[in-house]
Amino acid sequence: MKNFRKIFTTAIFFSIICAQIFGETRVSAERQKLIDYGLTLQGTPYVWGGKTPSTGLDCSGFVGYVAKQALEKNISGTAAMMYKSLEHISPEEREPGDLIFFAVKSGSTYNITHVGIYLGLYHGEGKLDGERIFLHSASDGKYTGVIVSSINDSYWEKHFYGYARFLPPTPIPEPNQEIQMKEDSPKSTVPVADKVSDAPSNIPGETTENVGTSAANLPTPGKLLSTEDLVTHNTDDM
Repeated sequence: MKNFRKIFTTAIFFSIICAQIFGETRVSAERQKLIDYGLTLQGTPYVWGGKTPSTGLDCSGFVGYVAKQALEKNISGTAAMMYKSLEHISPEEREPGDLIFFAVKSGSTYNITHVGIYLGLYHGEGKLDGERIFLHSASDGKYTGVIVSSINDSYWEKHFYGYARFLPPTPIPEPNQEIQMKEDSPKSTVPVADKVSDAPSNIPGETTENVGTSAANLPTPGKLLSTEDLVTHNTDDM
């Protein structure tokens, strides 16, 4: 029995070390549920004004539908109305499950025209590997409907406007919080990642709302992203 406890304790310690090396999913359960549900809608067609998957979804309809179905949260209106009604956050504060907004310029005014769900840093197949990505319903381009795109795609980078949240931030553990292992095992610390801003410039350009994304920004054709493909840390920049 003593040997079994020793092996069990060693296994737990090893798993904690691996979590520090490879990254541990620490996004809140509420945010994870939102992301899980949103990803199941990939491939739903885009329909202007669409509010349900059965008839199609536009960008704000998609976000509102996911929030309602996954979490019983009511977020309604256009992308601009959503941004106005929600708490605005900086790129340093973003985490998976927050909303990302894009705008176009009309004269000297920036009009918010698009919204999606920020997913964090992607590690997996295809050219999105290593990119920060978001889930949204695109209205035009080679790929339309509910898809995943990179925030560093030339169009989205140019038209990035800001982030907002409707869910509480994921609690962050105390820095260097010690985890006491059972029996006589060593102690291990799980550091809190620094938040690093690498968001594109907040200077939208002039174009229309109806822009999708290119094949170069999608995963391997036919592959749908799942939460198992994502790194969804509460700070997302580990």
